[in-house]
Amino acid sequence: MEEKKSLKRRPRPFKRPNQNKGKKNDAKANKDINSLALPKDILDKLSKLNLKTLEDLLEKTEHELMKSRVLTRQNVGVIKKALNDNRLRLAAFSAKGKKTEKKEVKKSQVSEKQVAVTEADLKIEHEKNRPCRDKVEHTDDKYVPFESKGKWGFKDKQDKVVIEPKYDCVFTFKEDLCCVEINDKFGYIDRKGNLVIDAIYDCAMSFSEGYACVFRGEKCGYIDKYNNVKVDFKFDAGTYMIDGNCRVRSEGKWGELRIDNPRDIRWIY
Repeated sequence: MEEKKSLKRRPRPFKRPNQNKGKKNDAKANKDINSLALPKDILDKLSKLNLKTLEDLLEKTEHELMKSRVLTRQNVGVIKKALNDNRLRLAAFSAKGKKTEKKEVKKSQVSEKQVAVTEADLKIEHEKNRPCRDKVEHTDDKYVPFESKGKWGFKDKQDKVVIEPKYDCVFTFKEDLCCVEINDKFGYIDRKGNLVIDAIYDCAMSFSEGYACVFRGEKCGYIDKYNNVKVDFKFDAGTYMIDGNCRVRSEGKWGELRIDNPRDIRWIY
């Protein structure tokens, strides 16, 4: 019998792992904190706390930032507003709390599927459920917020004080009105520093297309520049007005609301 010749198998080409996978996410997570366009004094304070990327900042809770004694309450308010404009939020609990949670899981020997989702997972899930829409773009204003002795006011581009620092927190001017905080309540001033809408709201957003989302307690509605209520206070959250419509949330569902017919809401999910 003839001996069977053994066939040599050609080695399969080595397949390199996709090194580009996840690069986009890493780039976003490691994005420089300067992208938030925060005032220079706040950026300097964040640098002292060694917070250089958005990822570093998002891992901190509001309590941790205040506890550092480097940032003031007003500084944290400005940071939260800048994050909100970029659809981001500070952590809801500390990394210490996460470690404690993991220890408890080991003690009870609960399976991995039953381990509570991390804060990062919650943020990802929240972003997936957020209605997709264009971001409201705002140009740089001629008034620049500044802080003095724990109070906030405005200077012009020539560094001249135009509105004295007497507010607990200020946003930026939008449509010639600015949201300000006075004794834990929110109202609006004009460019002369006049309080044109009294500080009676528990939370508020800047004006967009003549309307602003404001809160009474835990419910929000919409007002015009004369403080007339245009949408009743019955929603859990709301967005800026774009092309005459906005998004509102109620009972865990998001819907589209048109300002010319606010009662007819098209619920998305």
